[in-house]
Amino acid sequence: MCVVVSDGAGSSSHGGEGASLVCRMLSTAICDWTANHGGLPPDDQIHEWLDTVRDRLASVAEKRGLTKRQFASTLIALLVFGEELLALQIGDSALVARKAGQWEAICWPENGEFAATTYFVTDDPEPRLQITRRTAGDYDAFAAFSDGIDSIALHHANQEPHARFF
Repeated sequence: MCVVVSDGAGSSSHGGEGASLVCRMLSTAICDWTANHGGLPPDDQIHEWLDTVRDRLASVAEKRGLTKRQFASTLIALLVFGEELLALQIGDSALVARKAGQWEAICWPENGEFAATTYFVTDDPEPRLQITRRTAGDYDAFAAFSDGIDSIALHHANQEPHARFF
């Protein structure tokens, strides 16, 4: 299973295009990897993919006379292969999972230093990528989402998903 969610920054003129490019490139790389290698990629491969995505965003921006920052977007990705779970996160998106009827956070939204800020794939010198690996074992449901619904889906004071929401 592979899920990739990217949300364009509202403050970026081409954030939606950046998010679309991130989703297409990463999902293609992940699907190709699992088909050819029969397992999840190592961390260095993930960093290489992210560098390729960032180079492509910079190239697209340059051709259009824009900056890479104008394509800013966040990222949340979930890969499950056999009994392995891999989650990737940049920014204020989140990933939750259900095990034995209880919802838990796999990736919690990361906000920036100031209110209403976060981290983006296009950040320099490199993005703030969080990689989480777990055993997929008993998880029977997942939800990945961007910052649009986190205030109703997550209980921030306890850093727990709102079970009733899910």
